[in-house]
Amino acid sequence: MCWQFYARPGWLARSTGRPKSYYLREAIEESLPRMEETYRIAALVERVHSGEEPVFDLEDVVKDLGLDD
Repeated sequence: MCWQFYARPGWLARSTGRPKSYYLREAIEESLPRMEETYRIAALVERVHSGEEPVFDLEDVVKDLGLDD
């Protein structure tokens, strides 16, 4: 990683008076949910591609539910 990545939380800490750990925690708390969602979606796509996850054709679902009137 670029040295600037490591310097930025320190710059924020010095300029605001908050501890560097505050900004690191904030960054983790904001990005972790997005990362988790990304990996869940990737795992789902892999299961669909491997045939482990069932998929349904929209026309069949509409017909099965009687919504094709």
